[in-house]
Amino acid sequence: MNIVYWRNITYILFLILPIVVPTANFSDEKRKPAWFFVHTANGVSISDKKNLLMPIERDIFGFTGHLYFRSYAYLNAEEFASLWKKDKSFYSFKTHPPWAVLSWPQGEDVSSKEFKIQSLEVTADGRAINYVIEYDGSFPSLFSQNTYSLFIEAECEPEGLNEFFNKPDCDCTENCEKICRIACF
Repeated sequence: MNIVYWRNITYILFLILPIVVPTANFSDEKRKPAWFFVHTANGVSISDKKNLLMPIERDIFGFTGHLYFRSYAYLNAEEFASLWKKDKSFYSFKTHPPWAVLSWPQGEDVSSKEFKIQSLEVTADGRAINYVIEYDGSFPSLFSQNTYSLFIEAECEPEGLNEFFNKPDCDCTENCEKICRIACF
């Protein structure tokens, strides 16, 4: 009887503790926003198994998907490349290379390849970007007459990004000094 009693008390404690003990609040208001960029182009090519060349046919669209912190910007090639040029900043694409997924239609299916963008260079007088990428496995064949979309996810807000984004209407009295912003610029 004594063992059964203590076992039941233990079960009750495990049921009550998660309710009573304070836990971290992971609501949308507290999470840091995720920053995304989309570069769409026709005629993408890869060379030397590490250089992905994408023409600039329209501005690169950047946005955050945070529920209470939505912002966006259209960046030209030079503005986008500036996010890699912050050498001394801990939070830049140079020190924290972003992950990216290149996707394209292939018949009835959609193909994709995931990789890390180590660096980039604006070429052809601002009409193309050469991404230096790192990936596992082999890279699939790319057809020049296809439309490709490059989806880039930033691990953290790179320094200098707030120069381009439309600022949300919010009170910047709290959390503004943090590098990975929570509430506002």
